[in-house]
Amino acid sequence: MRIIMTGNGRVHEGTPEEIVQQMIDRSHWGGPKTVPEYIRWTAANAEEFAGAGLPTLEEADLVSPEAYVRALIRVGYAEEG
Repeated sequence: MRIIMTGNGRVHEGTPEEIVQQMIDRSHWGGPKTVPEYIRWTAANAEEFAGAGLPTLEEADLVSPEAYVRALIRVGYAEEG
């Protein structure tokens, strides 16, 4: 799978888990370092924006990396390509 982030143009390639790990590795803010923690962190921050379309904090522990990447594409934060 290959996605392009719409906000910054970064390209991520690999399995969904590898893509989320690349997002973590390329971030400069020193946040969560594991895939589940990252999904939980983004879910918590997305709740600040009504209708963000990402998993809610309650759903975050049940969300697979694949579902998370698909949600990024669905809401327009990333494009498949």
